[in-house]
Amino acid sequence: MKSRRKIHRRKRRCLSMGVNALVPHNLEDSKPMSDSENCHEIDVYILSLETTVLRIRFPSRSMNIHISDFLCLREGALLNDIIIDFYINHIAAHLLPDDSVLKLHLFPALFWCHMKESQAKTLALCSKSDLNGGSNIDGKDKSLSENDRICQLEYWLDEENIFDADFLILPINHKQHWSLVVVCSPFLSLSCNLPDQNGQDLPLKPVVIIFDSQQPVEVSLKSLIITELDRFFELAFTKQSSNYSGYCFKNGSFKCIMPKNLPQQKNNVDCGVYILEYARRFLLSPPSIECLQSGDFDFSLLYPDFDVSGKRCEIQRTVLSLCSDYDIWRNLLNTVDVPFKYENHVVRIER
Repeated sequence: MKSRRKIHRRKRRCLSMGVNALVPHNLEDSKPMSDSENCHEIDVYILSLETTVLRIRFPSRSMNIHISDFLCLREGALLNDIIIDFYINHIAAHLLPDDSVLKLHLFPALFWCHMKESQAKTLALCSKSDLNGGSNIDGKDKSLSENDRICQLEYWLDEENIFDADFLILPINHKQHWSLVVVCSPFLSLSCNLPDQNGQDLPLKPVVIIFDSQQPVEVSLKSLIITELDRFFELAFTKQSSNYSGYCFKNGSFKCIMPKNLPQQKNNVDCGVYILEYARRFLLSPPSIECLQSGDFDFSLLYPDFDVSGKRCEIQRTVLSLCSDYDIWRNLLNTVDVPFKYENHVVRIER
């Protein structure tokens, strides 16, 4: 290919015209084939996986979608983090009603990766310390590692007050499987030690909802999510405590629930599709506070018409509808479900 950003087409003709060109002629590099290759017609599209289809700026972040990301929307493919982040931001920016008063904080999928990495480093250092009898030197190393972990997590707190949000949205990928975590009313993790009328602590708690399309959720994953959220919120409070004079962070205050009768995937690849539809339904019509506090969250009762058929196609069309050069890319829809293979960082699609 002459350029990694160009899209090329080779066409072998015999009896009749085939599918439309993927792009207008001024963007393609056509190479005529020999007349000897006249057995039947094959349209061959060769696209660089790094070619950018869409550049978009959401309120919380900017992102690029490339050919490689778009191809994740094919049937039988796992959605990647770019598509997951794109659609969740699309819900918040374009699907919520204009008069919505919801305060949302959307974490990218990369956030959970950083959380896991920092935890793994801490565990590795603790193991090293145990093997060496917990020497002072190892203690210093552990302190340095903890500082590194704090610096890494502080990146996600710049100019953000997560305690002011109604919902925190966190997609997580664990063992190549997508789940969705929603933290409801994070402010309730702070205590000002005000008793209620009976002299007891106020009963309301912050709720962590785990949406997973392959239940039951591993106990270890559930424990990891709660533990890491506790650590992150404690760090967030330390960083933002000046905004909450008289309050303290309550460790272990999160109440974890998993919705009842949650629709489940029927194969091994649609987990990403399911969590995106979970997110759309939840954010467009959130359960009541009473429902969440009681822990009696029946998903099928609140969203009886849940359906993911056609979801991949919907996201494909959403991506292309936001392209400034839609006319160039619309024919991607003609190729998205055609078998393809990778060849040296490009994708080869034959029709």
